[in-house]
Amino acid sequence: MFSERAEFLQRAKWGIFMHFLARELYAPMDSARWNAEVEAFDAEKLASQLAEIGAGYFFLTLGQNSGWFCSPNRTLDRLTNREGNGRSRCSRRDLVADMAAALQPYRIPLLVYLPCHGPAGDTEAMIALDGIPPWDYQLWSPREREVLDRYRSSDPRLRKFLRNWEAVIREWSERWGTRVCGWWFDGCYFKERLYDFPDEPNFASLAAAVRAGNPRSVFAANPGVYRDPVAISAEEDYTSGENTRPDLSCCRTPSVGGALYHILTFAGNNWCALPLRYGADEVAQITGNIVAGGGVVSWDVPYNRSDGTLPAEVMKCFRSLRTRLDGERPALSISGEVTRIPESGLRNGEAMLRIHNPSRHTVNEVAQITGNEPFPVRLAPGKVREYPVLLPESTRRLEIVCGNCRRFLDYPVRQCFKLPADGEYAPLPPVVVGEEALGNFELAVIDGAFHLRGRVRESETRVDPDFWRGSGLELFLWDGLEVTQRFFPAYSGEHAGWRLENHRYLPVESCRWKMVPRDGGYEFELAWAEFDFSGAFQFDLKLSCRDNGYFRRGTLGGSREPQDDPSLFVSVEPERR
Repeated sequence: MFSERAEFLQRAKWGIFMHFLARELYAPMDSARWNAEVEAFDAEKLASQLAEIGAGYFFLTLGQNSGWFCSPNRTLDRLTNREGNGRSRCSRRDLVADMAAALQPYRIPLLVYLPCHGPAGDTEAMIALDGIPPWDYQLWSPREREVLDRYRSSDPRLRKFLRNWEAVIREWSERWGTRVCGWWFDGCYFKERLYDFPDEPNFASLAAAVRAGNPRSVFAANPGVYRDPVAISAEEDYTSGENTRPDLSCCRTPSVGGALYHILTFAGNNWCALPLRYGADEVAQITGNIVAGGGVVSWDVPYNRSDGTLPAEVMKCFRSLRTRLDGERPALSISGEVTRIPESGLRNGEAMLRIHNPSRHTVNEVAQITGNEPFPVRLAPGKVREYPVLLPESTRRLEIVCGNCRRFLDYPVRQCFKLPADGEYAPLPPVVVGEEALGNFELAVIDGAFHLRGRVRESETRVDPDFWRGSGLELFLWDGLEVTQRFFPAYSGEHAGWRLENHRYLPVESCRWKMVPRDGGYEFELAWAEFDFSGAFQFDLKLSCRDNGYFRRGTLGGSREPQDDPSLFVSVEPERR
């Protein structure tokens, strides 16, 4: 069983998470700009919106890798030598305290977010905090790693840094007291090197700092993305549960390793990004799958940068969620795992459905599923069974109806097509995000080289020093063994493509790219001549476009992380004359 401290989360069922962070998209952040953004945050209006949609709790980020935090902290300023003269990266306003006060009339608990490793992207702060390890720490992804490497600590456990970070946390916790009910720590990728020790500093001392002001604060540390949540410490009251595919999750028991089953996922196209990838029905179905088994879901949502409030589309999506959940319980928990991806025009796929009965009564129903023959489902209380089902290649969604439970399973379909003879361009499907096509493309193989051309729709092109973060294209080739990735940032004119090696971008002259700005976007041509493309091959294309202050990112094949997962790459077979 999980800690009684987490019982309020289970009663709440679901809540809202907001990544309110300093973003340096238009200009470098400074104290005046950050304080202006924090001052403009309308805590009172946001609290009323959260009450209107029935959120059971609310997570607010204190800050992340940049080192800009939305609450003052004298300990942090002292340790980083940023006291006075406007040098602090902590805001003057205590937004956490103000948010807690705004939520109090609605009895909505407030929880906060911090990174485990401190502000890893803030070079000056990490040096002052003695936070540079003597081992490979690439998962922290600091922008200036070459600079930081010169200040590596002699202590592989980073004891001084961990004590410094605990002191910063303790100041915040003691100031807020019971007004903050929980903490979620990100980036705990190196627990074996930093926290898994019987002597302090360790998980126990970190949790003690968290609970210095409120002994009943819940605590979780995030080791990364998992489909099913994991507990990594006996100190955790609930699982961190970072999850990019909540539609595949199914809570069978409310306790995971002594922690409450909890997942954190995003309702938008990505973290804090419009458009929403789920509608109200899907949000209710996904949440219901977790809540029915006793778990909890935190939904990260986009917000208005001008004042921190929720956009109309977010309000519309979440307004009826609590009512709908209450109205449909008890219900079965149903999730599915694709075991064979269907291929367009060629063959159907297969999936394994997991059906869980969380109630105290035996279920005796008939399951009716798109494209499948009905079959009986008989489940005793608490039991789970798996059922193989067909995935029609003609659609991308199964509707599953079983008793009073109605769920959907979205699945991918691998795109396959024949390429015309040498030198002839063939149209590709557009890259679509939400219901909007971001780009249209044509593909050809000319003299054994890959050629792509098309038009991209984008209101404001912005290239980032880390190319994947900014405007441009990425291409991926799968040769059956490894994925080759090339970057084409949206520079005007003609340039080489780039590859990423050891955190450096290196030009690849055999990949050529030409971009011509047009109204509402740009036209481009590129050639990829490193390999022989005259035979069959598999590839994917990732497009990043910036509109109205947000980046939208989509792939041709549908994979979220094509550099790691080639299963949805487009299959191309040239036609023979």
